[in-house]
Amino acid sequence: MKEGNILVEKIENFRMVHNRLPNSLNEIGVEEKQDGIDTLYYDKKSSLHYIVYFGMGLGESKTFYSDSKQWEDFDRGMADTNLFANLPMDEYVIIDKSKNVEIRLGIRFSEICQIYPNLLYYSIRKYSNITFKQYPAEGIIFSISAFAKPEEVQDADVRLIEIFSNRYSTKRGVTIGTSKEEVLSKYGNADYIDNNSYYYYNEEWDVMELMFKFDENGLVSFIYLAAGT
Repeated sequence: MKEGNILVEKIENFRMVHNRLPNSLNEIGVEEKQDGIDTLYYDKKSSLHYIVYFGMGLGESKTFYSDSKQWEDFDRGMADTNLFANLPMDEYVIIDKSKNVEIRLGIRFSEICQIYPNLLYYSIRKYSNITFKQYPAEGIIFSISAFAKPEEVQDADVRLIEIFSNRYSTKRGVTIGTSKEEVLSKYGNADYIDNNSYYYYNEEWDVMELMFKFDENGLVSFIYLAAGT
């Protein structure tokens, strides 16, 4: 089991660095061994999920499922399907209730400046291995590619939006303070879970992501991302 946990850690470290799963153990520097008791196997099931398993003799095995992040004693199965494209494209919209406007992910920065005048550059932000320039407003941060030149900023697409205020909501009415149970009732099971962060995806435009982050009091922030920049 110890060796299995070490392998899972290597797979997750690879995911963090490369923003994808390895296609084989060789890609993370692990030799793929022949059959045998205690031999570890890796099976990539989708763009998001995988299993690691090993035999224990007499028809018994242990399997680690990335969707539950648990070792299990039985083969419950995991479909060989791509789990992206669960969340429709028209869901990547933020509603500013105080201004009564909808803001879509990918909007031109010049259009954002018309809604929120006097936006100023704040800092560089790295998210999902992509580097952005941040422009904060009240309870929200709009980000564009860090590689946009000064003369290109107005025409740049907003690729990352972070929300920290209940002034804003998703299209399904989720806002800061919403409970985890209510979010799951509105959006269903997440495509990926990392501690208290729940991720929903769509890959029609690069890879689009909606992430909800919770603490013990409910939703504390949510992020819209269009990756691939």
